[in-house]
Amino acid sequence: MKLSNILFSILLPAGIRGMVNGLPGSEYRAPEGHEFIPAGHNDSRSPCPWLNALANHGYLPRNGRNITRKLVEEGFHKTFNFVPGTLEGPTAGAITTGKRGNGTFDLEDTVKHNVVEHDGSMSRNDEAIGNSLVFDPVIWNRTRSHFKSDTISLRDIAVARLDRFATAKALNPQFDMSGDSLANTFVNHAVWQLSFGDRVEGNANTLFTRVIFGKYAPDSIGWRSCPFILTGWC
Repeated sequence: MKLSNILFSILLPAGIRGMVNGLPGSEYRAPEGHEFIPAGHNDSRSPCPWLNALANHGYLPRNGRNITRKLVEEGFHKTFNFVPGTLEGPTAGAITTGKRGNGTFDLEDTVKHNVVEHDGSMSRNDEAIGNSLVFDPVIWNRTRSHFKSDTISLRDIAVARLDRFATAKALNPQFDMSGDSLANTFVNHAVWQLSFGDRVEGNANTLFTRVIFGKYAPDSIGWRSCPFILTGWC
């Protein structure tokens, strides 16, 4: 079975896939216990598509609640082969957004500005002028218009970032892209390129990128994590 067919299948909304008989790739099954199940009405989700994908596939609690540092580390290790501790900074930040004071957080807690959520998201509105928890297809379609080939280079990401920042700044009088905000975006893109790229030139797989922004874990379409243990940003 061609990987492109599997990707095409899973990128369609589930309702449409169910209406099409014999769609290429429809026989594919996600890893046992990690099938895609979208968030329910009372489930918690984050501005971060990576965390949402892990919850939608059961690598984090599917309800998105009571998440610990260990669960985040295990989720990224199982799916992307990041050794525990590699994402210490972002994980510690997420923990601080929790409202229970017991070292856990719900995914919706990460809407707190400039911790996990930040202005200039490639797929969501700034929290100051919209709802950063909700995927915005208009914003994402403009972002991916810069990704014109099968892979996404570091230059492609830089161009897309600058365009998105300029648009967000024009719309959001409180736009902030300094200090921790800027650092967050670099971490996001480093994870992205390390997971789907070649670790030197970047060149992240475009289709896998579209999948993760669509809240799917890429191993649900046959992708396998980097054979190297990822321990840092080099």
